[in-house]
Amino acid sequence: MVITRRTRNALASLKGARGFESHSLRHILLEVQMKNSRRNREKISKKRNNAILYPIYKACSWDFLCFYSIEFLFYTITKGILPSQILLLTSIYMIAKIIFQIPSVIIADYIGKRKTIILGNIFWMIYIIILILSKDILFIIIANLFYALGTDMKTLTEGNLLYDSVATRGRRWNIYKTRF
Repeated sequence: MVITRRTRNALASLKGARGFESHSLRHILLEVQMKNSRRNREKISKKRNNAILYPIYKACSWDFLCFYSIEFLFYTITKGILPSQILLLTSIYMIAKIIFQIPSVIIADYIGKRKTIILGNIFWMIYIIILILSKDILFIIIANLFYALGTDMKTLTEGNLLYDSVATRGRRWNIYKTRF
């Protein structure tokens, strides 16, 4: 059993107190160490689950492959928006994406990586709902702001979550290695 300096000092102060025997102190220390080891095992198993679930998640949300061409047709045909307005929407989206990168990282640090990815998906759903129900370009601009925030939250967090999950398996050095 490894005893740190802090634990040794706590033991020394307890030995002087009445009613504490060395047997009960060892029992307390063993309980604390068992709780800590159980917590560490739970964290490792959650990270392993992340590494297993990530490819399934990525396959189900392939980030709307070929979405831009479909979006362009949707704007012009169903919403009646001019191509110049679509360029304005795209530029607002790109600027918002740059601006929202720092808040996305702060949110990810505050609420956690998994919850940030879920929140990013929720912002994507809000974007799609506003886009379907909107009839004015102002609402589509607001929808693009939600889309930019959701995209930043997802893209900045997904890689970090996967990297942290692979690290628990002892293969962190092997992530970017190409295999031929």
